[in-house]
Amino acid sequence: MDLRLLRPCLGLFPFLEPAQLRQRLRVILHAKGHLTSRRVESEGKALSKDEKHFRDYFAYSDHIGRVPPHRLLAINRGERSQVLRVRIEADHAALEREALDLLVQPEHQHAAFLKDCVTDALSRLVVPSLEREIRREMTDKAERHAVDVFIRNLRNLLLQPPVNGRRVLAIDPGFRSGCKLAILDEFGNLLDHGTIHIIGPEQHRQLCRTRLVELIRKYHISVLAIGNGTACRETEQMVADVLGSELRPEGVEYVIVNEAGASVYSTSPIGREELPKHDATVRSAASIGRRLLDPLSELVKINPANIGVGLYQHD
Repeated sequence: MDLRLLRPCLGLFPFLEPAQLRQRLRVILHAKGHLTSRRVESEGKALSKDEKHFRDYFAYSDHIGRVPPHRLLAINRGERSQVLRVRIEADHAALEREALDLLVQPEHQHAAFLKDCVTDALSRLVVPSLEREIRREMTDKAERHAVDVFIRNLRNLLLQPPVNGRRVLAIDPGFRSGCKLAILDEFGNLLDHGTIHIIGPEQHRQLCRTRLVELIRKYHISVLAIGNGTACRETEQMVADVLGSELRPEGVEYVIVNEAGASVYSTSPIGREELPKHDATVRSAASIGRRLLDPLSELVKINPANIGVGLYQHD
């Protein structure tokens, strides 16, 4: 009987079972294993938008015990997106020597055949199984770390002190569509809204400044809340200039507010219920102002995954 016919069976069962073998190989992998990622090559194809997000991991390698949690989660995302090919590189010669030492007796009459079976079982079954096990352990650890970071940051965000007894002019910055304004009373009720444009001819910018001064004086605004999104820097420069010149005697102040999730709130059922007569842009500006007045009451209306306080919240 040709013993080669038995190789698939010998490779599938006897060399998979010993727990002692798997433990020894596990020790070697933890000691010498490196997590590597490579770009999935697409011949003649330029980098897509998704692929550009993972450019740092096209030729990445690090010891499995030193891979930071945020990098591991990013590599996993790249693998799910079929942008990266990920595996654990190890000293396969050391793995094979350890397995042969444990399983094959040198004086055995079929030692050569058994060595082939061990090598086959290692390459096709045992090592890939251990790689998946280690990847799962690494991912679990990274996800626990991500959750801890998310909890800590979210708690700090929700427990920010409120601003009591002050009327707020909230600004949702923007370039092409302009900056959306929402005037809120001391309790977060919407009093008025409008739009100003911070870019364009000098005449338009002067009208913007005049409109801002009129609203602040008309509604006795004592603080402005500026969203930290697009055009935040330009809006802040304009606001600071106005408060330091035309409104210097009034002592009006401004604050930069994290606007993450405001757009989600503006199109949510809660947002439509609270401000049914206004469009999403006004709701978004109002949400920015309310986050300054009472952060906890406003942020609990938004799914935590949309607030942006974790490593990568959608993981």
